[in-house]
Amino acid sequence: AEQTNKLLKVSDGQWSLTQVSCHSDLVTDMDFSPFDERLLATCSADETLSRFPQDLSSPDLTLHPGLGRLELLLFHPTSSGVLAVGTTRSPLIWDVSSQDAPL
Repeated sequence: AEQTNKLLKVSDGQWSLTQVSCHSDLVTDMDFSPFDERLLATCSADETLSRFPQDLSSPDLTLHPGLGRLELLLFHPTSSGVLAVGTTRSPLIWDVSSQDAPL
């Protein structure tokens, strides 16, 4: 069953609390894109990475690397769509424009 997580963020000087249903286990990390502050990526102990567009109602992308629990993620600071992901087995670099496999 998906867990509901709460996200508190500031937009135009206003705080808002949003509930996001995204993973079936603990969310271990999250990051906002440096190219689009409304684009959120999350990773989880359920071994998936999810990317959410502005409305956060459901992910527009879900990746399953198959390498164990996902611990860390970070958008690349100068290349849009590239994520670094740390698993319990190895680090991965993923270009989400080609979802087939990590680089």
